[in-house]
Amino acid sequence: MASASHLALGGLPQPGALGLSLATWRAQAAPQLYALAVLFFKAFPFLLPLLRHINAPHGRFALPQSRLNLPGNAAWIAMELWSPVVFAGALLSPPLIAGTAAPLWQPSLARLALLPLPNRILALLYLTHYTHRALLQPLRSPPRSPIHLSVALSATMFNTLNGLIMGSWIGGRSPPVELPGVRAVILSPGLLPRWALESPLFWLGVAGWVVGFAGNVWHDEVLMNLRRKPKGQRADKKEKPRYEIPHGGLYRYISYPNYLCEWFEWFSFAVAALALSPLSPLSPLAPTLPAMTRVALLLSAPPLVFPICEVVAMLPRAVNGHKWYHSKFGVEGDGKDGRYPKDRTAVIPGLL
Repeated sequence: MASASHLALGGLPQPGALGLSLATWRAQAAPQLYALAVLFFKAFPFLLPLLRHINAPHGRFALPQSRLNLPGNAAWIAMELWSPVVFAGALLSPPLIAGTAAPLWQPSLARLALLPLPNRILALLYLTHYTHRALLQPLRSPPRSPIHLSVALSATMFNTLNGLIMGSWIGGRSPPVELPGVRAVILSPGLLPRWALESPLFWLGVAGWVVGFAGNVWHDEVLMNLRRKPKGQRADKKEKPRYEIPHGGLYRYISYPNYLCEWFEWFSFAVAALALSPLSPLSPLAPTLPAMTRVALLLSAPPLVFPICEVVAMLPRAVNGHKWYHSKFGVEGDGKDGRYPKDRTAVIPGLL
């Protein structure tokens, strides 16, 4: 057993300890680094009480005079592009198995042909979303409000870790899952059986993803149209972004339909990715497990952990943004010529 002086933070052996070469250390540490990334996402929901009181300084909550501001559109691309790049690299890298030479990052296109078709479809959905989010949308968008350096750094970390665990899961390279009490192990738990293509559950999840993605893009387009200059007027990059009351689609009922659609998109993705996994009680491959054990395993699966973290990060911003709309435009019937629809809620129609 290695002495305490030979262990790094988290129990990872240091290079040179026990005669390990740097390459061997990296290979053996890779599964543990993946586990730490998953642990970060599992712990993220506990930040909800704190996030309720923090308005990340970008968009309508930007700090115009801060010296740590970055150009909005360029910073958005720089912090979002990590997700699809890391996802693609993780998807195409060798499996992460403890005790074997498993590099954290060693992509090869040859691995793409080894993936079942359902997993390739899921990978295409993920990359479609982030190609639009990281490149197409900001390149078409009017000038955004400045993004504070703290937002860019935190988003970069979130997107990098998310790309790693999602790409590893969909690519079938995440470490084996041990099933407590049944003395069984699920190898490559993210790989779906090829017959998933014959299951309505898989296609239900894919269809939900398409609906959510389309709704997210459409409602974002409404917001961008409000900020665009009328035809014939040139955009001034130094001009402050304009804010108006959005209308159309789900804006009739809520202030943040783009958020709601994105949540629906990724929870639908989780249905497609997990409903036929051995972790799911709906799968014919599922072993018999206690209910709480199965819930714990599902809540450790990246396709479900990711949308849960999205809700935790975005819900407080939606609630605070809804209040911002009220303070800026006033509310219909307030006796002060308020214009914001009084029946519109923040993010869930009629509830919140």
